[in-house]
Amino acid sequence: MKIILGSALLLMTTALPLLASDTEEHQALTLLQLQAKCTDLASNPQIQPFKPSVTCSMTSFKWVPAQAGSFTLKSQKIIGASIQMKSFYVPQESQTLDDKDFIQPCGVFQKISENVSNVDVELSCEELGAITDLAAFCEPHLLRRVGEDPALVSSRETGEVYTLCGQGAALAPALTTARTPVR
Repeated sequence: MKIILGSALLLMTTALPLLASDTEEHQALTLLQLQAKCTDLASNPQIQPFKPSVTCSMTSFKWVPAQAGSFTLKSQKIIGASIQMKSFYVPQESQTLDDKDFIQPCGVFQKISENVSNVDVELSCEELGAITDLAAFCEPHLLRRVGEDPALVSSRETGEVYTLCGQGAALAPALTTARTPVR
């Protein structure tokens, strides 16, 4: 299973007006810059208590069995004959005929995308400062929340299909009925 983790870091605080006024947009920072800003704001006694919030999301991809499939291997037989009568003869001739085809069941799989969005985790500035890898931080929180509420997962088909049927089917067109004289 391939897992892609994405996370967004938001500072949810009553001190937000100090960072941006009503006429300004929010300022984008790196994780390290936000960690430093959180420490600075927390050390100011004039700022009301606040908590940063990490918003985590996850998209995972997995292959699941789809409808049953099969492929056909063409079977053939060769029938030959020669004729003799006194001192005359017709030389050996053979003809290739179709025979009962061999049908083999095979697997068909489709790729599914499972999405979990907007799992918020409130933490302190100290906890925020300890984060070095957002994906590593988010994954256990996402898995815990999905364990508590599986309805958070939304699934969709990606449209990708992998079939084991095509491996044998490629042989079928090469086999054709032909009349081949043999001497």
